Amino acid sequence: MYNPLDPINIGENIALAFIRQLPRPFNELREIQGAGGGIYGIYYAGTSPLYARYRQFNMENGAPQARLPIYVGSSFAVGTQRGMQDLGDPEGGARALWGRLDRHRRKIEGIGDPRVPEPLRIGDFMFRCLPLHDTHVGSGEAALISFFRPPWNGLGFGSNPPGIGRPGFRAPNAFKVAHSLSGANADPGAVQAALVEIQQRVEDQVRHVLQPPDPRIEPFMRLIRADLGIFGE
Repeated sequence: MYNPLDPINIGENIALAFIRQLPRPFNELREIQGAGGGIYGIYYAGTSPLYARYRQFNMENGAPQARLPIYVGSSFAVGTQRGMQDLGDPEGGARALWGRLDRHRRKIEGIGDPRVPEPLRIGDFMFRCLPLHDTHVGSGEAALISFFRPPWNGLGFGSNPPGIGRPGFRAPNAFKVAHSLSGANADPGAVQAALVEIQQRVEDQVRHVLQPPDPRIEPFMRLIRADLGIFGE
């Protein structure tokens, strides 16, 4: 019996609504300033050899396409931290999605420094977002991560780690080594390991989207692939 309130079905419905939203270049970010909270995806369609696979899926006849996200995230209209409301969240309210994506924009612009091991251009990125009530933001983000396995999720792109000597400091992650100035001074072996990890994550994403390991989600992923125009290798 179909239950529309089953968490799996809610996630699928949100994911379908999400992929049908208009993708935009980051120079149109101002268009969503009053969108509130919700979920978003970031897409890469540039020429970096590290992300060559995205040329296959996120470019068509020289035009960028938003098919495989490199990162997905969320922002609440009323900020939350450890389950507690934070009404003073500067990225909350009507500017929640805009604020979070603008922070990512600034981070990506920093990757453009030619001294970075793998520089990237903000002009090669797009975003797509779906405004949602806070009630559904968490399940929507979880569904997108489950369906698309974006390589930058869990890699350090969305984090703001404390500085050296501060509580919680951790060694640079693969994203920071490959795409920040700290990588310019890193051991060559560490840089190579970071690049290999990122490439493997991209390959894992492609494999997961084309051939999901869980047969229970294959019918839905088939619908996702058809909707996005993903027809295999």
